[in-house]
Amino acid sequence: MGNRRLGRKRLYAVEKLGQSVTRSDGPAVSSSIGNITQFRDGSMITTEITVDLAGGSGMSSEAATAGKPQVIGFSSSAGSHTTQNAQLCQITRTDAIDFGVVAAGEMVAVEAVAGGGEHIGLIAGTALSASQKVANSGGDVTLISTADHSTVGRYDSFTKDQDLNGKYLYLVHTGSGAGAYSGGKVVIRLFGYDVFADVE
Repeated sequence: MGNRRLGRKRLYAVEKLGQSVTRSDGPAVSSSIGNITQFRDGSMITTEITVDLAGGSGMSSEAATAGKPQVIGFSSSAGSHTTQNAQLCQITRTDAIDFGVVAAGEMVAVEAVAGGGEHIGLIAGTALSASQKVANSGGDVTLISTADHSTVGRYDSFTKDQDLNGKYLYLVHTGSGAGAYSGGKVVIRLFGYDVFADVE
């Protein structure tokens, strides 16, 4: 077979889309997640998650109690959110989805947050939690300091000196604001490193 040249536009499209991965998001947030994709750069594995707070079935926040983070997710008057898990993903190192050893990450607002609480952050919990509930305690790991993501371009980053393998990632709210989101889009990136094979 002859050589096929990869044009710059095609290369850009491939790099932009990345590789789709097996999703592990909960039903209380799945309709608001745009994409979960991965990119490789040597040993680095970058996982990108896009979230539209007002997209799909919509998401909402409740006022935090005594500063305890409340999980953000789909809410309904029927109360189904009390039984629907709201994790964005489970961080794993398996054949199904390999995040690598996650050591850092970032979150940026690309559309202003409106309607619900603006004090949004990320945590990694050791157990599944439903939306509108206090994030599971006893094993929570704060990934990104809670911040006001009401403005476009608000950026937060984190580094961790512990293994996050097996933990569940959540969007949480710690402020007094509450209600259904009418706007707000965030991009989350996790930076992991491949566990390479034994050197022989």
